[in-house]
Amino acid sequence: MTTVVYTSTGTTSQVIDTFDLATEKMITLDIHVVSRTDSSVSQMVVTTDGITTSETQDAMSVSGNVPDEITTNINSYVGEIKCTPSVHPTTFTMIKTVTLANLYSEHTVSGKNIRHTEGVGIYFQGSANNMTIRAANSNFFGNTSAYVTADVLGPKTTGAQLYSANSLVAYNDSSKDSTGDYTTIRSSGQHRNCQYIELDVVPGQRYRVTANAFFVPSPFVQVPRGQSPAISVGTTISAEDIAIEEMTTTEATYNIDFTATSNTVYISYGFGVVGTELRYRTPSIKQFNPFETYNQSNGTFYFKWSSVTAGSNVAVMNSNRVFVDASNNVFINTVNCGPQQPTNRLAYAYTPNSIIYSYNGASAVLSADTYYTEVSTLDFETIPSEFSYVPIRTSNTILIELTNG
Repeated sequence: MTTVVYTSTGTTSQVIDTFDLATEKMITLDIHVVSRTDSSVSQMVVTTDGITTSETQDAMSVSGNVPDEITTNINSYVGEIKCTPSVHPTTFTMIKTVTLANLYSEHTVSGKNIRHTEGVGIYFQGSANNMTIRAANSNFFGNTSAYVTADVLGPKTTGAQLYSANSLVAYNDSSKDSTGDYTTIRSSGQHRNCQYIELDVVPGQRYRVTANAFFVPSPFVQVPRGQSPAISVGTTISAEDIAIEEMTTTEATYNIDFTATSNTVYISYGFGVVGTELRYRTPSIKQFNPFETYNQSNGTFYFKWSSVTAGSNVAVMNSNRVFVDASNNVFINTVNCGPQQPTNRLAYAYTPNSIIYSYNGASAVLSADTYYTEVSTLDFETIPSEFSYVPIRTSNTILIELTNG
């Protein structure tokens, strides 16, 4: 509960308070309004789903006159509480109680009827420059320039930071210390000695390991070719069977991208001959996706677009694509959804081995087909008039409702 006091600036419409569309679902206001001619009290309840807002107001005044009406509005992705005072100056004293949305799950109006407890991945209507992104830990409302470059979403790191220096464990007598911004891993010279992080991951999910790194040669032994300090990703401690990047003596940014194939991976830092030092800063381990909340394992897309030239792509997602073939049929990878129409509405859910879709209001069709879930970019080769995504496989009913005009 907070108290907000606002004094009018005139008798024109003005914002007397604001609320956060991303995190707040209900705001209850007890408002005391005082001017030189009257005094009133109001109770107002504001509700919002993050895209629309509504309010109720019960009010009474000392004079018996009708109190000034208080309304709500959304402007530039900010919720506004507004009033047009009949007298200036007027002072509004507001006792505000806020009910928060549960991890934004109640703020997932997207396209039609896409609503999901994990939040909406992404939504826009009209163009990619008017986008709504909601996730459990980050929200974005507005122009997509921070997310879209030349009509391409991603790649970007998302989710919680998984790197922690406190999680590093020494293996084969490797040693660790810190100097300024740098972590230093010193080689003991033993086989595959390193500092490693045992990381719980989700099979099928993409990840990116990042660091600015270089190595300092050993004062004792010349570094043989192929034995420089490195950062590796493996299925066991110090292994490199998933990926490895060897460092040079000049600091550079290293990115290691990989797809998890099991529930655990090992990120290892170090190696090298005795006395060599791996030094790195700004380390990071995060999920690697085209946009917030993208789910590599399963999810639901909705595209709406006007007819394009036969042989054109609508969207390309690494090895996946939605396209119109030379005969003017709409495809998802190898799945033929039917002839392209002047206006096209396509919704589909995917798993690694299947695609289920509804096209222009038709019944949902399940097709056993490979869907390449390792996606890091989404290229809108035809900007759709409407697009949305949620990180679950929605029901057949929702697929049909999405495409039913």
